[in-house]
Amino acid sequence: KFSGKFFLVNFLLVLLILYMLWICLNGIFSLKDSLPLSICSVSLILVFLSIIIRKKIIINLLYFCGFPGTIYALLFPNLMFDFPHFRFFEFFIAHGIILWMVLFYLFIEKIEITDREMLTAYIVTIAYLLCVMFVNEMLRSNYLYLRRKPVFASFFDVFGEYHQIKLFCCLFAFFKVMQLPFIIKSKIKRNSF
Repeated sequence: KFSGKFFLVNFLLVLLILYMLWICLNGIFSLKDSLPLSICSVSLILVFLSIIIRKKIIINLLYFCGFPGTIYALLFPNLMFDFPHFRFFEFFIAHGIILWMVLFYLFIEKIEITDREMLTAYIVTIAYLLCVMFVNEMLRSNYLYLRRKPVFASFFDVFGEYHQIKLFCCLFAFFKVMQLPFIIKSKIKRNSF
């Protein structure tokens, strides 16, 4: 089991290095667009850390951030390159790994997430978003669309003006909904004894 995980860690490292090399060699790298600050980039880093460090907070963050982010990315891929381009393979392999690891923690490791752990994951996520907002102000970038909404139609449109504040509030409700399966499972366990 562990050898498979560590193979995955090395594979992830190679994938990340190849992607960064591809960006640099093609002259695409830019501080405003290429830093690994997106939810999916952070989720890949969380996969790596969850295997190496095995801290519960990291696994919880991977569940709350990586799971919905990856599902969204796979359902609505924002790709400029088609099969058989390197970027096409990199995109689907990286997102597939994130999804596979979340499912592994859910169904093989059978993780449980308490109210306190959900709240901790929410606070860490908000702290991260505030850091990204600071980076956006420093670089005049728009990572995670926290500086301005995307020009194309997106779920940010439902928030209207000052979408950041509304997003932060809605995230709590979203995290609570994501915790529901664990709450239901816990209640069923308690009632069965």
